[in-house]
Amino acid sequence: MVRFSRHRDRLPRAARQAARLRANESRLDTILRSASDAVIATDAAHRVVLFNAAAERLFQCSEADALGAPVSRFLPDTRALADTAPHQVAGLRADGAPLSLEAACSSGGQEGDPLYTLVLRDISARLAHEQENERIKRLYAALSQINQAIVWTHDRDELFRKVCDALIGNEVFRMCWIGWHDADTRRLLPVAQAGDHQGYTRDIVIYTDDR
Repeated sequence: MVRFSRHRDRLPRAARQAARLRANESRLDTILRSASDAVIATDAAHRVVLFNAAAERLFQCSEADALGAPVSRFLPDTRALADTAPHQVAGLRADGAPLSLEAACSSGGQEGDPLYTLVLRDISARLAHEQENERIKRLYAALSQINQAIVWTHDRDELFRKVCDALIGNEVFRMCWIGWHDADTRRLLPVAQAGDHQGYTRDIVIYTDDR
């Protein structure tokens, strides 16, 4: 009777453990589906085994199409799976459009059957904003040099050269030239240039009238 009682006591305990496990799985599924960051999990062969709703939106690919596919379909450089610290990676949408992503990876799973989990965030807008800020900083640096040249340079041709050099030297533009208007021919004649490695200003013909 004692043995039977102990065996019977194990049944409710096992049922409670199974219920807790199901509840935990349900909570985890809810968290993954409502997460704002894309979450992708892969098996040891780097094939997708989990693709949450945010990943569907980010890569514009349904979960059904993503499951079983190689993760390289979305992250061409699979070395991202080896780096646990947040780092920048290149991604691909389902239509082939490039993405700039921040990724963090963790590994787990059973021995001999590792599971890799990637948390991904689209940083394309942030990078574009940073690049625009950097471009504006370079432009202001060039304008500062141009203002100094205007104050301290008394020769016209030298001033024009300094203006072009400032714009090219600060990487505001790849090529710059200044044209002087010829009143007789109505042409703009290049009088200074920088960055013109293809001979553009040598051959250009621009008129200021209707031509």
